[in-house]
Amino acid sequence: MSPAPGWALQRALFETLVAAPGVLSILGGARIHDHVPRNAERPYVVFANASEIDAGTSECAATEHVLTLDIWSDAPGRRQALSIAAAIRDALETSSPALVGHHLVDLRQVSTTLTPDQDGGGFRASMRWRAVTEPL
Repeated sequence: MSPAPGWALQRALFETLVAAPGVLSILGGARIHDHVPRNAERPYVVFANASEIDAGTSECAATEHVLTLDIWSDAPGRRQALSIAAAIRDALETSSPALVGHHLVDLRQVSTTLTPDQDGGGFRASMRWRAVTEPL
């Protein structure tokens, strides 16, 4: 049985990001989480909101995904958060993430929203992505 399409997509994106030297360099290691550990050191990236929508037709099954990657930075100013977002965008747009049990039809960044962290400095950059997958 194939994994759920949303999990297959997240797993492939995670594997792509932890293999991207530019992402690891700017984060200071593989600080990419599904669930943020207690006392996690910043900067880090976390898989945040996600939704799946049936995008199939009578002839072909497909799922449209909208997911958010949140980047948490403790550096003053926007530079670090935006640099991490750029490294993530480069890594995902220049690779072909391989999904288990599914085919990635399309992956594109929809938007990036930058907001100050109200808990004591730093910024959060929320990157929204849209993907379409089909079962193999």
